[in-house]
Amino acid sequence: GDAAQRVADLTTMVTSSDRLAHSFATDILVFWGFQGWLVPDDMKRRGWEDKAAEVVARGVPFLGLAWYLYARPPLPEGSE
Repeated sequence: GDAAQRVADLTTMVTSSDRLAHSFATDILVFWGFQGWLVPDDMKRRGWEDKAAEVVARGVPFLGLAWYLYARPPLPEGSE
């Protein structure tokens, strides 16, 4: 189905008594929170100032972080 149908299905699963759906939704929220907290710190450590990259990495759960890990520059020499 389209995106609207998928969101409706997810909402139905989360509001039901399905414990697996609850844990899935909770995991997404927890990982998204850590992702939004850790990415800016890593960008500062690498000296990478790119607001668009930060918005994508922090705002898109899972896929944004996967893209960030692929696109980020290496650590500067001597900072390890």
